[in-house]
Amino acid sequence: MIEQRDRPGPRRPPRATPVDRRFRILLAGGGGPFAPEVLDEAVRLAEERHAKVAVLQLLRVWGTGLGLPHPGLRPNRQEQQAAIDTLDEALAHLAAHDIPVAEQLIIGTRHPAKAILRHIERTGTGLVVMGAPAKRRMGDWNWGNEPYRVAKKAPVEVVLVTPQAKV
Repeated sequence: MIEQRDRPGPRRPPRATPVDRRFRILLAGGGGPFAPEVLDEAVRLAEERHAKVAVLQLLRVWGTGLGLPHPGLRPNRQEQQAAIDTLDEALAHLAAHDIPVAEQLIIGTRHPAKAILRHIERTGTGLVVMGAPAKRRMGDWNWGNEPYRVAKKAPVEVVLVTPQAKV
């Protein structure tokens, strides 16, 4: 039998050790600020499960020019600063309730659901908390339908929180 080190060609990376998914919650945002109900639900679930919370905020990248990155299509400074502020608000809310934070991340993407699903697989997340609009918009292509797309395709439980409209 030939050992791995004696085989010609590239070596495969070692398999990742299994991660206990019960102790990690992903608080995922689709670009806008987190509603207070979403943050409160993440805190409640983290306290209930004694879990760490990872905060993920997405920035919309509108496309590429001829397949190459185009600076005019990337998020501008105001959008980047808004994402940073949203992340800071979420972290402050979690810190006020003594919830440990696993990580904080801002990702620029053209495909938000795919980015969230990749992050779930990469980090071993056991539960996802997202805000979702009360009414689904027409068409699956719409940016507002991303929470529903993640809930449909995720290999873990997804909690969609619908914020109450203020009248």
